Amino acid sequence: MSAHRDIVGLCSLPTLHAYIPYVQRLWRANKTERAFESVRDGVKEAIERFQETEQRSVRLILEHASGRLAVSRETVVHPHSGRTQPGLESIDEDTFRLIAYEVRNMKESLLNISSVSRRLRELAMPVLFAHCSTDYYGKRGIPPPTISHFVRHLTYKGLCASNLYRDSFGVELPYLPALSSITFDGDDFGSGVPWQVLERCLRLPHLRSVSWGLGAGFAAVDPYPAQVIADMPVRLTSFHCERPRRMWRKLVVEPGSYGLSGIPPESEIANESLCINPVVLRTHETVESLRLMMESARIGPMVELVWPNLREFGLSGEYPAPVDSSPFVDLFQRAPCLTTFSASIALPLHMDRLPLLGQSPQPWIERLELRSLTLAYPDPGDAIFCANMSGLTHLCLCDSPRYYYHLAISKVSNRYNAPILTSSECLTILKRMNMPALDSLALSYVADEADDDLLHYVIYTFPRLHTLELHRYRKDRQEVVQHAHIARLLTRGEMLRHVFLNLDFHDDHGPPGTGNWDEPIFRFDPIHAARGFELVNIMEKCPRLQYVALLRHYERSSQWVEYHPSRCAQSRCVFAERDSINPYFEY
Repeated sequence: MSAHRDIVGLCSLPTLHAYIPYVQRLWRANKTERAFESVRDGVKEAIERFQETEQRSVRLILEHASGRLAVSRETVVHPHSGRTQPGLESIDEDTFRLIAYEVRNMKESLLNISSVSRRLRELAMPVLFAHCSTDYYGKRGIPPPTISHFVRHLTYKGLCASNLYRDSFGVELPYLPALSSITFDGDDFGSGVPWQVLERCLRLPHLRSVSWGLGAGFAAVDPYPAQVIADMPVRLTSFHCERPRRMWRKLVVEPGSYGLSGIPPESEIANESLCINPVVLRTHETVESLRLMMESARIGPMVELVWPNLREFGLSGEYPAPVDSSPFVDLFQRAPCLTTFSASIALPLHMDRLPLLGQSPQPWIERLELRSLTLAYPDPGDAIFCANMSGLTHLCLCDSPRYYYHLAISKVSNRYNAPILTSSECLTILKRMNMPALDSLALSYVADEADDDLLHYVIYTFPRLHTLELHRYRKDRQEVVQHAHIARLLTRGEMLRHVFLNLDFHDDHGPPGTGNWDEPIFRFDPIHAARGFELVNIMEKCPRLQYVALLRHYERSSQWVEYHPSRCAQSRCVFAERDSINPYFEY
C-alpha cells in the first residue's frame, strides 16, 4: 500500500500562494509532467481549509500543452491587488525542501527543477546527492568535494566477483563523511558480496545501515568468518536482507541452471545462512530494524541473546520445513522495545497455521505495545491478539504468497499450503483486539456469510481508518461479485483516503501462467476500467477519498491501478505500485 505525504498544516497561506505560481512556471516551461502528483491533493486540501477564513477567492485552472495532466482543477489563489504574483526565486527554503522531498524519487524532475537557477541548484543538491550509486570496482573514482558531504546512502550495483574487485573496492568511502547507509545490489543472479567487501564497509565508524538489494545474493561467495565478526566492532542500527525476488527461488523450473554459477537454491540458502547470521548476532546490542528471509534466518541462536533496542523485526520467505511450535515466543520476550513485527512467511504444503505466541496468553504478552503487525495466514486463536493494541496503527492479516497465485498456478499450490482466513475468522480476530488508533488495515479472506458484517464492523469500529486494503476471494467460484454493494458499504468511512480492492472478479483471467496472455489481458482492460470508475464514483461520498485502486494482473506482475474521483486534480486513472511478482517470470 502507498501513503502520500500530506502537507496540510506544514505550510502557511502565503507559502501556498507562493507555491502555485512556481508550479505554473515549471508547467508552462514543460519541465515537469508528474512531479507534483504526490503533493497536489495535499496542497488542494490545505487551500480548501484555509479558504474557510478567506472572504474572496479566485479560481485558477492550469492547463498543459500536452493535455495529459493538470496541477489543479480548482486551485484557490489569493488576489494580489494588482501586484505581480511571487516568482520562482521568492519561494522560501522550507517550501522548496518539501517539494524536493516529494519528488526525490523522480530524479529527472528534480534535475529540471534544480536547473532553473543557481539558488535552486544549491537548495536541491542535498536531496539530489543524498542517494548515490557506484560499482564495486572504483571505476567512478573519488567523488567531487562539492557533493561528497551530501551522500548519505550509497548503493553498489553490478557483478561483484571476488577475483575482480581486488583493492579497488571502496576507493570513494574515505571521502564520504556523511555516509551512514549502504545497499548491495547485484546482477539479478544473486552472485554475492564477498566478505572483504562487507568487512571494509562495517569498519566505517559512521555506518549505521546495511541492506541487500533485489539482485544481490550469496551463491558464489565463501561463508563469512564468524569469529572475526564476533570480535570486530559493529554499530549497525539497521540490517535488511529481505529480498522480494528471492521469494520464488525454490520454484525455479530447472534448479541446475539456477543463478549465475549453477548453484541450486538449497545450497545458496545454506551459504546465505552461514554469511548472514554471524552479522545478525553481532548487531544484537545496537540494531533497531531487522529484516530477514525465514529460510536462512536462525531464530534459535537469536533467542539466546537480548535485543534491547530492536523496534522493527520482519521476516519473509518460507519456513524451511513444517514446524509444530513457534520459534518466536522467547524472541518477543527478549526484545522489550519491539513495536513493529511482520511475518509474511509461506507455509510448506503439509504445515497448518502456526500461532506465533501459542494459544494460551502469558502475563508478559500484555506488556507488548505493538504499533504495526503483519501476519500471513494467522491463527485466530493466537495469543498475540491479546497484546496491548491501544497504540496499533497498522494491521495486516495477509497471505504469502498471494492467494491468487495459489488459485491460478499449480506449482504454487503444489508447494505451499494456503489456509486463508474466512470473513468470520477475520471478524473474530478484529473483535479480540482493542485498536482505537488503527488507521491502516489490510485483510485477505474468503467471503462467507459474515462478509457484510465484517465490512460494517471495519467501517464503524475504526473511525480513524484512512487506508483499507481488501483481498476478497469467492468461496463459490461461480459467484458474480457484487462490487457496487461492497463500495456502498465502504462509503460510510469518513476518513478513508486510499482504498485497495482485489475482488476476485469472475471474469478476471487471473495471474498469467504460461502461454500467450496478450489477448485475455487486452480483452479485460476495458472491463476493469469500467468497474474502477464505477467504484470510485460510488465512493466519492467519502469526503477525503483520494483514490480507489483495483488489482490488475499482467504478464510479469500484478499491479494496482488507481481510479481518482472527479474532484481530484490528478489524471483519473493512474498505474501505481506493484503488488507481487509472477513466479513464472522471476528469472
